[in-house]
Amino acid sequence: MTYDEAASMAAHDAGATTQVALEEGESPVDPFIHRPGEKLPNGATIVACRRVEANPPYHIVLAMWLRGRNDCEYVTWASDLEGECYWGHYHNDDIGDAVADYLERGTLS
Repeated sequence: MTYDEAASMAAHDAGATTQVALEEGESPVDPFIHRPGEKLPNGATIVACRRVEANPPYHIVLAMWLRGRNDCEYVTWASDLEGECYWGHYHNDDIGDAVADYLERGTLS
């Protein structure tokens, strides 16, 4: 699986799971969500993000760190609604493993 295929699959899943049903005129419940391509304060780049309905709700974030010009490391984090990331799973350069972890993590709550 290439990076582009994995990122597309993760972003598609994130888009499908971050939709919130709203009544007409109601504002979104979750005004905070990481967007693909954004940088986190720690320098990682967001690949995908989705909301997990739990108590309290949180996000699962798939991101990548650049390690030199042609090398990167993938990581999944939980993120609170203010954007603070914690509970990281690190996947070296294995995008397939990182995407699988990203898709699985929110389903365990």
